Amino acid sequence: MFRLSSVIAVIFAIAAIAGGQTVPTAYKFAEFGPMSQAGVKKKMDSFLIELAKDPASQGYILIYGTPKAIAARRRQIANSITFLRQDPLRITFVEGGFEKTLRTVMWIVPAGAKPPTP
Repeated sequence: MFRLSSVIAVIFAIAAIAGGQTVPTAYKFAEFGPMSQAGVKKKMDSFLIELAKDPASQGYILIYGTPKAIAARRRQIANSITFLRQDPLRITFVEGGFEKTLRTVMWIVPAGAKPPTP
């Protein structure tokens, strides 16, 4: 009887420890539409500061619009990353798909979190 109650106590202790663990979650940092190069640089500066708070996290940038607008926005962002002297490998670009109006969504994805999808 003592053995059975000990086993049950151990099972409950393990369940309590496992139940207290949280799964990392990606979160949306910013969303914006058409913007000047200076505006994109300012957004990127804030985004990279937030990304630096967790060296294991990854930045995801989803861009929606026409193919031409998506390519132009990606160049704007890449220029900002270069200008700010940041590691481009910490940023993952995702083409979100066609939309009439250009839209960019920035996500912070902690290690172990599920990345955003368009």
